[in-house]
Amino acid sequence: MNASSAVVLGVIIIAILLAARPAMKHFAGNGGCCGGGSSSGGKTRVRQAHVGDKDPDHYPYQTKLLIRGMTCEHCVSNVENALDSVDGVWATVDLKSREALVRSKRPVETADLERAVERAGYGVIRG
Repeated sequence: MNASSAVVLGVIIIAILLAARPAMKHFAGNGGCCGGGSSSGGKTRVRQAHVGDKDPDHYPYQTKLLIRGMTCEHCVSNVENALDSVDGVWATVDLKSREALVRSKRPVETADLERAVERAGYGVIRG
């Protein structure tokens, strides 16, 4: 191997290592998504909200919200927890459709739900 080939090989190895580091941090939950770490892209990690009653028959009111800014299942969990923290609410979120189905036991103002989503660092697409 001549000197120029060794330099090229060295540059390639360094580039691979530099590219792999952020990916490893992300998959470990410490990367730039909402999964953890300080570089969470403006997302706030939301404390888990426990919904004891998950019987759909007990929730006569439903609202659908289109959520902006979700990129992974951690995001889904954050949005669900943010919405579930609203009194009397049980939410399920679908990442693919970006839709949150919010069930409630009493009428809830859409603005209250939107504020909960926005405090978590996501947006609601109004249409």
